Amino acid sequence: MAYYMRFFSESSLPALSEIQAAFTTVNKEYSLTTEEPFVLSFGECEIAVLEISCPGDEVFEEEIEEFLESLEGSFFKRRRVEKCLKNCAGILAVQVLFGGKDSNETLDRIAPLWHFLMKRSKGLIQADGEGFYAGTKLILELE
Repeated sequence: MAYYMRFFSESSLPALSEIQAAFTTVNKEYSLTTEEPFVLSFGECEIAVLEISCPGDEVFEEEIEEFLESLEGSFFKRRRVEKCLKNCAGILAVQVLFGGKDSNETLDRIAPLWHFLMKRSKGLIQADGEGFYAGTKLILELE
């Protein structure tokens, strides 16, 4: 079963070239393909597939609707997530490719993306089976 993490951005998403530059600043072994599917690799190992969707895209509209319907938890936290989803200007979905590798190592390799996005854009990170994060802090747990 696929494992996804998403960044719901309340401002425009960075260009792929900005994402690539952010990774190569961390380590030159990172690479990102420039055509769909956008595959992120570390050395010879593929670690994620990135998909960008924006308002008007069918995938974008379905994801926003699905997550709005799933909101539970405290009123304040739910309202914060709901506000982000309703103001969302773009979604960067990341399918994590564990491929028999250590899951923590793979997630650590993807971590520079989240750091970059949180510095550059206002938004929240969502992880399947976990919930919504503001940076590294879980603010709303979802099953």
